[in-house]
Amino acid sequence: MSEGRPSGGAPSGPLWYGRKARATADSSGLASTAERADPKRRLMFVNSHFAAHQERVEERNEHYSKIVRQLHFRNTSKAASKQRQQQQADAWGRPGAGCYPGGGADADLDPADLGGPDAPAAEPEDHGPGMTDAALLVWAGDFNYRINASYADVRAGACAGRLAELFQLDQCRAEMEKGAVFRGLREPLVAEHPVFVPTYKFDKGVPASEQLVPAAEGAGSGRSRLNLPYDTSEKQRVPAWTDRVFYRGSRPGSHDVAAEEVSVSVSAAEDYTCVLEVNDSDHKPVYALLQVQLPAYKQDQKRRFCLAAAAAVHASAAPPPPPGSAPAVVASAISLQVRPNGSPSHVDLRSTGTASFIVEVVVERSAAGGSSYAPGAAAPLPSWLEVTPTRFQLPAPPGCGGHGAMRVQMRALRGDGGSRPPDAVRLRFILRPMYGMATLGSSVGPSVTVSMA
Repeated sequence: MSEGRPSGGAPSGPLWYGRKARATADSSGLASTAERADPKRRLMFVNSHFAAHQERVEERNEHYSKIVRQLHFRNTSKAASKQRQQQQADAWGRPGAGCYPGGGADADLDPADLGGPDAPAAEPEDHGPGMTDAALLVWAGDFNYRINASYADVRAGACAGRLAELFQLDQCRAEMEKGAVFRGLREPLVAEHPVFVPTYKFDKGVPASEQLVPAAEGAGSGRSRLNLPYDTSEKQRVPAWTDRVFYRGSRPGSHDVAAEEVSVSVSAAEDYTCVLEVNDSDHKPVYALLQVQLPAYKQDQKRRFCLAAAAAVHASAAPPPPPGSAPAVVASAISLQVRPNGSPSHVDLRSTGTASFIVEVVVERSAAGGSSYAPGAAAPLPSWLEVTPTRFQLPAPPGCGGHGAMRVQMRALRGDGGSRPPDAVRLRFILRPMYGMATLGSSVGPSVTVSMA
């Protein structure tokens, strides 16, 4: 694919660049993509030619379905996920897993991509891995949907300008209303119907003209009427809007912030029309002028802002307190006695700062000789002691948006059957900042010594 660049007044630098694409569809579906410097923005333009002839509506619908399922690009999020799955399958010793049987152009597709019985749930728009990632999708082409009326009636209606009436008989409109084609896309119809005449099938080389129809006697002046050289051969193909443009911006819910969504609109009905003056084809060319609102970022400013925000989070995520300062978390007791099969005892933890924590309760393993404890050396809970919970969130104090306290219950399940109670254990509360970076690691919080009465 060649590079696409905006025309007229475009800023200097690599604003747009092309991406090579691969499309596989019997209906000659072609596609190209272009991305802004912001890699999250994928702009996709698709051009297709569907099955011809009045009665082949279902074949046209099937061509649409094939394209949306099979059109894919290797630089999409789904393609990357598929590659990882294939690598895992290879590692598990399942040669050929994930390949579509039959090889050829579809050799790297699996049945899920083709909507088979093992396919996952469809995307909201039923778009495959190529179209789903597009922030802007424009789909144009000769889709060959016809008007369900006779040649004479359609020709007379087009020449008389009864376009809204003819549009009610349009096959594509009917299939879209049923949800069979172009789901999630819109046609730029400001007037809710085309403002241009059906663009097929014309006699080549014969210009369209405008003539004055004489008024009936006493009815005032005459009116203009188009003289449209539709197919005068023996076949007399029914005129139709075979050539169309459909589009969408960002899919609903695809961005967390509404301001990041790409929006598309049409300013006036005349911005979507055909060129009657072109006579070297049996089709009249159709074009649409779309107004696209594409969010842009100043990458250097965005990078500096993100780094500053990360630094602020890092600084507020409860680094180790300086010597002599109050601890970030305090416990309501430093020792606790529990009775065998009695009511549970408890210790309350309270956050004193502005940070929230993930707290884990561990047993400190006694150091050699049993006279002291080795900080950081964890041991399993003894069989006689039950602690609930052993891992929990400790929010910031009320003034910082949380309740700032958590109760940990402890209960002796039974005695060990001996003449003396089991040795006391020291429980240590390990603190990890809830919103901190992984590089902060964890810190040692308060401890409580638990013994059996």
